[in-house]
Amino acid sequence: MIDVSLRAIFLDHLKEFKEKYGISCLYITHDFNTAYYIADDVVVLNCGRVVEMGKMEEVIKNPYHPYTKLLISSIPIPDPKKRWRGKLKVKELPVRELRPTKGCVFQQRCPYVMPQCKEKTPCLVEVKPDHFVACFLYE
Repeated sequence: MIDVSLRAIFLDHLKEFKEKYGISCLYITHDFNTAYYIADDVVVLNCGRVVEMGKMEEVIKNPYHPYTKLLISSIPIPDPKKRWRGKLKVKELPVRELRPTKGCVFQQRCPYVMPQCKEKTPCLVEVKPDHFVACFLYE
C-alpha cells in the first residue's frame, strides 16, 4: 500500500511498459480498480484456489463465482449520490475456519451453498469463451 499519487505513477509506468515493450507482468492485488486499469486478464483466487478467470472486462462486468461477485460488490462507487453496491451478504468467520479441509473453498461463506459444495471441489468450467469458473452452480 503506497499513497495514491505514487500508486498512480507506478501503475502508469506499468501500463506504459506493457504497451510500449509488449511485456507481461503478474500483478497481485485485492484492488480490482487498479487491476482493471492495467490488466487484460484476471485470475481470482480464494484460499489459494482459482475460482474464476478470464478477460478482465468480462469478469468485472459478468462475474459468476459468488466470491468474485462479493469482491466486485465491495468496490465503493465514487459518487456520493449513488448507493454502495455492497449488497451480497456472507457469513463472517474466524480466519482459522475460512479454509475447509474438503469441498469448495468458499462453502462456509457462500449464500448459494449446496450439499455437493461440502463434499467435492468444483472444477473450472468454461461458462463463456475464455471465461472459466469453479462453481457447482454452473456445471
